[in-house]
Amino acid sequence: MGICSSRTGTRRNSYESRKANGFRDPGLEKHRKDCVAQKKRLKKVTPGAATKASLARSATKASPVSGGPSATTLKGARRNLKKR
Repeated sequence: MGICSSRTGTRRNSYESRKANGFRDPGLEKHRKDCVAQKKRLKKVTPGAATKASLARSATKASPVSGGPSATTLKGARRNLKKR
């Protein structure tokens, strides 16, 4: 019975320490604090600015100069040649 009494003693000590801490998980509390700190460091982007930037990028990409076939049709033609 010496083994059982030591187990209950450690359980009692564990319970008392958790009770003193308000039954909070220290690992979970650390994770929450890390998440809050990371969220503060993240770059905040407004939705309007993000869409304006993406529209500006797409407008500069899709402008055929000579009026010939577009890049997507050329890619498709190349894929078809490789399959044959």
